[in-house]
Amino acid sequence: MAARRGEEQEESIYNLRPRPQLAAPRPPMHRSAHPGEVDPAALGGPRPRAAATFGRPPGGNAEHPDAFLRSHAKEPLLPEPAAPAVRKPKVKPPVPGRAEAPLMGLASNKNYVTSNAVEAILASPKRRPQEAARYAERAGFGKVPAYLRRNRAAVAAEQQALEAYMRLHEQPAGQPAAVPMSEEERGELLRHLKMKWAAVNAEYQKLGFVMDIGSKVRRHEAMEAALAEIEADIATLGRGDVVLVVPGGGDE
Repeated sequence: MAARRGEEQEESIYNLRPRPQLAAPRPPMHRSAHPGEVDPAALGGPRPRAAATFGRPPGGNAEHPDAFLRSHAKEPLLPEPAAPAVRKPKVKPPVPGRAEAPLMGLASNKNYVTSNAVEAILASPKRRPQEAARYAERAGFGKVPAYLRRNRAAVAAEQQALEAYMRLHEQPAGQPAAVPMSEEERGELLRHLKMKWAAVNAEYQKLGFVMDIGSKVRRHEAMEAALAEIEADIATLGRGDVVLVVPGGGDE
C-alpha cells in the first residue's frame, strides 16, 4: 500500500489523463404507505377552511371580467344640497339699487388742522410703564450725602465759635483778656506745625508692618493720634478764622 501511494505521488504523464467520476447510486423514491387524500374529519381533527393552507386553487385568484374598477367608484357620495338652517348675518351694506342716486355736493366747514391741534392739546398724556426704583443698587446707597457733611461741618464750626465767644465773656475779672493772633504769628505757628508733622510722619514711616508685640501697637497708635491732632491744628489755622490768644495761657 505504501509503495502504491508513493507511485501515485510521483510525477507521471498518466496523471494528466482525466479519471472517470463514479456517481453514487441514487436511493429509491420514498413512497408513503398511507393514501394522500385523507379526510381530516375521519382522523378526528377539524376540517380546514378553504384556501387556509396553500391558498386558492389554480385559477382561483383571477377576477371576473366584469368586476373591474369603474371611474369615480371610490369617491364619497355627498348628500343633496339643501337650504342652510341658520343664515349668516350681513356685514356689508346692501348694494344700492339702480334708482337710488348718491348724495352729491356735500361740503363741510370744519377746520381739521385746528380741531386736530385742540384734540392733541386736550388729550391726556400716555403713561409709559415705569420700573420700580432700586435704591439699593445706587452708587451712594448707605452713605451720608456730601451736602449733609458740609452742613454738619459748618454747624460744628459755628458751635465752636459760639463756645469760644461765651468762654471769653464768662472769664473772671482777674484773668487777663484774650487778644487776637497776628498774621505773622499765625504763619510762624503754621510753619512749625508743618515741620513737626513732617518729623512725626518720618518716624511713622520707619515703623514696620508687623505688629507682633504690644509696645509696637501702642507706639503705632500714639503716632497716628499725634499726626491726626497736628493735621487738625493745621486745618484750623489754615481756615483764616480769628484765633484768640490768652497771655500766659493756651490757645483758644
